[in-house]
Amino acid sequence: MDVAYSIASPIPGSGISYTASQAISILKEKGWLKQLLSLSNIAIPTNDPVVKDHAFDTVASMYLQPVDIFHGWANHSLVQLRQAKKLNEKCITIIERASSHVLLQNQILIREHKQFGIKSDPIHPWAIKKMLIEYKEVDFVATPSKFSVDSFLKYKYPREKILHLPYGVDIEDLKPNPIEHDGFIVCFLGDNWFRKNLYRLEKAWSTLNLKNSKLLVRTKAPVFKDISYEKIERMDWIENMAEFYNSCDIMIMPSLEEGRNLTVLNAMGCGLPVIISMNTGIEIEDGKEGFYVDPYNLGDIQKKLTYFYDNRGEIRRCGKAARRMAEKCTWKDYGKKLISCYQKIVE
Repeated sequence: MDVAYSIASPIPGSGISYTASQAISILKEKGWLKQLLSLSNIAIPTNDPVVKDHAFDTVASMYLQPVDIFHGWANHSLVQLRQAKKLNEKCITIIERASSHVLLQNQILIREHKQFGIKSDPIHPWAIKKMLIEYKEVDFVATPSKFSVDSFLKYKYPREKILHLPYGVDIEDLKPNPIEHDGFIVCFLGDNWFRKNLYRLEKAWSTLNLKNSKLLVRTKAPVFKDISYEKIERMDWIENMAEFYNSCDIMIMPSLEEGRNLTVLNAMGCGLPVIISMNTGIEIEDGKEGFYVDPYNLGDIQKKLTYFYDNRGEIRRCGKAARRMAEKCTWKDYGKKLISCYQKIVE
């Protein structure tokens, strides 16, 4: 089987590049990767994200070779998937959508922009238009969680065109090794503060006033003027992620919209209980590996945080359950599902 894999990001890298790297490694190991198209081998001289993604798509289509499967990322791939069909009319085309359906994502973010008085579009109208055309023309959309699958079904997308491929966690590099510390330490990681709901989290935390406690936030988000940062520590970079997670008690991620939040999985790999919204794309048993929280309800966020603060023994119990769940959500498991999907759709 010959596969072309395409993404308008450098490989290797972080974020979506890291996720793509997992699929690429699996395809190389299987001997199926005929062609990799990325910003590592196709230079696009612009930093404008909309122009860059479309320019990459156009240029990459010129290098595309005939393959059995074309697998490209959403908003990066319309021209290529059309070219893939021209080169081989039997080619199966897949679009990777690592978030929810673009219309739901845009709806959620528009509401946040209005709340913060931001007049710009959260997603460029052309990007929305292009993704909707990709959804229509492609053979399959791959997306990583029940939340993201359900978002497509909400917009009447055909269930038979959806591939549910949950992303994983590296349980060898990220494992429990608790570092002794004083007090109660909660962590949050995420740069897109609108989608990750950072403002509401910091607002809820700053008004709790828990003694001997700290919220560690790895982000590049602005400092909010109406929030006290006495017990919040901001940071731009973390050198050793395993050590960082193991120096904390719990992780919180009250996201408004995600595909599948890998930092939550990574924290669970290190044995941290999690407080998350259902919109993170991570499926837990409420009260076992942690708790679900209403991301718009500050009181609910505070209630779940206070529960772990008042019941330290529950941190250990839920943390063990979180690790067990992480062990069932590895990148190896993702690879098996990816290969199985490829085999089924080509048959």
